[in-house]
Amino acid sequence: MSAGRWHDGQNQRPLQENASRYKIAESLEGDITIEPDWLSEHVGVLPEDRVRIAPDVWAQLAGFIECREAIRATYQTFDGRVSEYELHPYHLIAYHGNWYVMAWNVNVHFQFAPGHAVFDPATLTARTAFKRGNLLVQALPQKGLVLEREQGQVSFAYGSKEPRPAFRFRLPKTADRPGLRFVTLLVPYEGADPPPVSIRQVGDRPPGASQLDLDVRVGSVNERVGYRLE
Repeated sequence: MSAGRWHDGQNQRPLQENASRYKIAESLEGDITIEPDWLSEHVGVLPEDRVRIAPDVWAQLAGFIECREAIRATYQTFDGRVSEYELHPYHLIAYHGNWYVMAWNVNVHFQFAPGHAVFDPATLTARTAFKRGNLLVQALPQKGLVLEREQGQVSFAYGSKEPRPAFRFRLPKTADRPGLRFVTLLVPYEGADPPPVSIRQVGDRPPGASQLDLDVRVGSVNERVGYRLE
């Protein structure tokens, strides 16, 4: 393209008059990033898509943020996988025409290697089920703590995905529980049968305390572990 004219084969046409160009420019919403003189009948501008939030949904989200309440949200990926989360929203933000909820959740997530896995929500345990080397995950029992299965995946080759066992420990955070604590015990073992495992907190020190003691048993071995922060 040459300045002021465009070429189509052997023919040449002048650009539209300045009045037409400025009329197009004035019809655009907000700021534009091109000069009006660049516009012609052969230059198109598509408006940016904007997502509008239903007033009742907006009011609910804003209310949850102001009151610092948790919400349960369902999320679906482009390939159709659906997950449910408990979130603690703290901010709404608009970016490139879309609205986003900024939030955090109180979960501890784990994913195993591809293969069979055994989950026991009643005992808060999950383990792999290979013929030889395996791993057992045991959580410290506490009020409200649950084990939930999730959809996991892994990619060992570009453009290819395969499922793998995944789970999370979820603990509700409420106004009367300003702090939360997760304690998980990871026990590697050989063979098909895991060893007996237990974990118990010594005392009732709250989350955030400078000291924590745990009684841990794996098989016939008992140990007291913990920390003390100076």
